[in-house]
Amino acid sequence: MEAWIQNAVVQWKEEHLDLNPGASIIDIEKAENHIKYKFPDDFKQLYLTINGFVDYEWRSNLFSIWSLDRIVKEFDGLNGDGFISFCDYSICVFCLGFKKDKSGVYRSYLSFQNGENDFVTTTFKEAIGLINSDSELLY
Repeated sequence: MEAWIQNAVVQWKEEHLDLNPGASIIDIEKAENHIKYKFPDDFKQLYLTINGFVDYEWRSNLFSIWSLDRIVKEFDGLNGDGFISFCDYSICVFCLGFKKDKSGVYRSYLSFQNGENDFVTTTFKEAIGLINSDSELLY
């Protein structure tokens, strides 16, 4: 397990968050096939260790990391618009996720979706670091 994953999991456990057991590579591939998007390797590495937080569990900074099932469900709820959310802030005030047509992690205000998404950071690993440090770059 890579150090950044171990550090994130330890932090979440110390915060007494309920974490889902890791997903299988088959679970990840099923989600990828359903949404027609290949997750970045760092995303897969974390999800093989933990499959997000137990639904509606959130950190003290109000971020919730979603399970693969919730990622697929939320993607379907948006009619597959090309934005793949993997977490939300304060019960979906905004979500962080991937764009099918661009690399990086973006912020989307889903209730005001106009096709524009704000760039947040280059990698999923960096996004997890920003979430865990409650960085102002997220807001």
